[in-house]
Amino acid sequence: DDIAFFHGRPEAGVKDMAMSLVLLRDPVFLGEKRIKAAITFAAVDKNSHLQLMRELGGYLQDEEFLSLLRNNGSKAEIMKKLQEGAEMV
Repeated sequence: DDIAFFHGRPEAGVKDMAMSLVLLRDPVFLGEKRIKAAITFAAVDKNSHLQLMRELGGYLQDEEFLSLLRNNGSKAEIMKKLQEGAEMV
């Protein structure tokens, strides 16, 4: 599905809540899975972890956003969609 997810846990040393997005011009492979975008998130506790998952879930239900990730959307287009989503939260 071209998108990979990685997360850090509090017991692994996470000190601040964070989320990042990495877009790859050329895909990489993890086993058989082709990756064009990676979303990482880190949470300091269970509550913040759930908050990040809710936010991320909203973006992952947006087909336009997913299309931008899978089809090398521009930074400006992706940032615009992220800002629109942040305004809805």
